[in-house]
Order: sequence, then C-alpha cells, then structure tokens
Amino acid sequence: DWAGVQAAAGQLIEAGKADEAHAVIDKFHAQLAQTKVLDPACGTGNFLYVAMARMKELEGEVLELLEELGDERYLA
Repeated sequence: DWAGVQAAAGQLIEAGKADEAHAVIDKFHAQLAQTKVLDPACGTGNFLYVAMARMKELEGEVLELLEELGDERYLA
C-alpha cells in the first residue's frame, strides 16, 4: 500500500497539488495507526516485536515524507 501512496503523492506533487498529496499521505498514516497485528502462533512474542519494529520503520518513512511537504506536527 505504501508504494502506491508514494506513487500517487509523487504524481500529485508533480502536478502542483501538494495539499492533495499531503492528504493522501496523512490518510495512509491514520490507517497505519489503526492497524492491529495478531501473533498467529501465540508464541514467544518475537513475531509481534518484529511486526512492531517494521511498522515503526514504515511510520518513520511516512513522517519523513510529511515533513518534506512542510508538515511540522511530527517534528521532535
């Protein structure tokens, strides 16, 4: 999904529609924040740890792109 959002946002930016690109990325970020992960094996929790780490990496990419578009809400 993220690759599709990046491509769509890139096209919108090239068309001079940065606000629309921002909205598309922001919508994806909200969807990512609502994602729930269940451990299919109910094991040691390693699956959940790896899933969380990967989702945080993805969120970092999303926030970087939002910052490039001038969104300062997530600056630390």
